[in-house]
Amino acid sequence: VEEPNTSDCAPDTDKEGTVTDPDVVPENFQTPMRAGASSATRGTPGSTPSPIKKRKVMKEIVKVKPRNINFTQGSIRTRFHDGRSIYQTLNELDRGVTSVGDIPKIWVIRNERDGSLWSLNNRRLFTFKQFCPDQEIEICLLQDPAYCV
Repeated sequence: VEEPNTSDCAPDTDKEGTVTDPDVVPENFQTPMRAGASSATRGTPGSTPSPIKKRKVMKEIVKVKPRNINFTQGSIRTRFHDGRSIYQTLNELDRGVTSVGDIPKIWVIRNERDGSLWSLNNRRLFTFKQFCPDQEIEICLLQDPAYCV
């Protein structure tokens, strides 16, 4: 895959392999908190985290264009957890070695106030936005009050 020459709108990559774009996440966006966690005790030394309770999360498979899904972070690593590069994946998609259906679905939450969609899988979203921003892809829309923003 050739690097697109849209440098004015493409995110930058720093020396540590992180893609950053300060315009991706609005300043007032708050990431979802686990049920029972409070901003006063979350991450404070000596605080006892609330126990994680297993519960069923309602999921719905829907088709959405990647361009209509927002990132939940201002930067991403350029490699997936399995070590494969995002750009290697884009190259495989471009050559037809991998198809969009081979990549796991993005988990998405909906902002109840304005209906906007927010990805919990930012590297996959970046890949889809680069490869097929206007092609509808299947996503997993989570219906969980703990993730409602």
